[in-house]
Amino acid sequence: MLAKDTFSKKNKRKKFFFFFLIFIYTNAVFSANLKEDIINYTNSLNNFSAKFIQSNESEIVEGVIFIGEKRIKVEYTSPSKIIIILDRKKSMYFNKDLDEIEYFNTKKSEASVFFEILKNQDFLENAKIENNKNQIVVKKKYKLDKILYFVELIFEQSPYLLRKIKLKHNDIFYTISFFNHNYNENFSRNFFSLAPSIVKN
Repeated sequence: MLAKDTFSKKNKRKKFFFFFLIFIYTNAVFSANLKEDIINYTNSLNNFSAKFIQSNESEIVEGVIFIGEKRIKVEYTSPSKIIIILDRKKSMYFNKDLDEIEYFNTKKSEASVFFEILKNQDFLENAKIENNKNQIVVKKKYKLDKILYFVELIFEQSPYLLRKIKLKHNDIFYTISFFNHNYNENFSRNFFSLAPSIVKN
């Protein structure tokens, strides 16, 4: 009787271990497929635009983001009118209200993180992905010039939509929420130009 009970317990343990392995494997495959879907989605964001609201503890600003094949253009419409054009190496800041233009190294600015999220195909490779009901939450730490950034992306499922980016570094924290997604933008030839005369016109 004791031998039979021992055999029964061993069988139960084996079954439990077997189903546990299947569970782990299924979740790993699911996570891999989910990550691939998210990466494919972010890579497809060319000829794309969306309105956004950016907020932190002290202010709320609104604008529109445009994503081209190689560059990103951000137009702040409220409370100030500002245009930022991001390239992988060189970017431009244009304050319409003050008629001021500045150029900066993308890699040495906070804008680099934003560019990496939307244009770097490898950015999400080592990210942690969570499936939360109808939302996909992607979390990643990103280091730039000795500053550690905590990035959180929130995607809506069916179909995939980037709804929110949360960014934290040092004691700074802000959120960008996206809406009115447009996947069929037709940009003019100079739309993403870094030339001051074209931007001003």
